Amino acid sequence: MLTCLASQFFICSTLSGDIAVAYDFVVKVSTLAFLIQYFISPIFQLKLVFSGSTYENSKPIKRIVDGVIAILALGYSLWIMKSGTENLTIFLLSAGLFLMGFLLYPLMKKQTVLPKD
Repeated sequence: MLTCLASQFFICSTLSGDIAVAYDFVVKVSTLAFLIQYFISPIFQLKLVFSGSTYENSKPIKRIVDGVIAILALGYSLWIMKSGTENLTIFLLSAGLFLMGFLLYPLMKKQTVLPKD
């Protein structure tokens, strides 16, 4: 419910002003939101490499190769975010959408009660 309200507020805030400007704004924010996903994925892969939680039954070289790939992916994602960000305000708004999700997830998880069979 809260995510829906936040999304509606975000959409309604684009209605002030010219519709073409609002459309460009929404397209830029959504495009930059995809770039943030490319940043989160290699960080998670590095976490797995450093913790070793998924490498119990594999050779050490596999872990090293995965670490190198994750570092290259992280560098690429940082480069693509830097080159794709023309306006820092729009980038921070798109990052705010993800931050809102990270903050609300634990609250929603606590409220969800699974039925016992």
